[in-house]
Amino acid sequence: MSQRVLCRAVLSPIGGLLLALAAASSASPARASGRPAVRVGEVSISRDAGAAADAVPDLGKALRLALSDELSRVSNLGPLKQGLIVSATLTRLSSERREQGAQASAAISLALRRADDHVLLAELRGRASVEEPSGNLAILRRAALHGALRGALTHLPEAVQRSR
Repeated sequence: MSQRVLCRAVLSPIGGLLLALAAASSASPARASGRPAVRVGEVSISRDAGAAADAVPDLGKALRLALSDELSRVSNLGPLKQGLIVSATLTRLSSERREQGAQASAAISLALRRADDHVLLAELRGRASVEEPSGNLAILRRAALHGALRGALTHLPEAVQRSR
């Protein structure tokens, strides 16, 4: 019985490590297949976005992370001859509390460029609004930001196809 417990105690971390390695190797099908990756480029916050000046650095980081996250979910681009860069500008972000709950909305503009010569291939726009009866404004803003990015990125495969 103690051998069984010892065996499980040794094999469990090894199994977890193997699963983590398998997930890491399959997490980037673009790199695994040898096709050029779609990278995150410049990220900016428009002056008209409605953000306070002291919040812009944090918003920039949040936008970069959200863009990386949403780009990692795009899987239907097909083979790419060259690398692509997606740059983002947050054009609007607002939130407010109301009697019936909280609401947040975001609008985003993405620029799709070729990595080698930076030729602009497409501009993609997305926007989203989120409402909740008793929502945390920070969480709602983050959800609106992700929704706007997801909306813009739904057109990414079509833009890539047209650029070929």
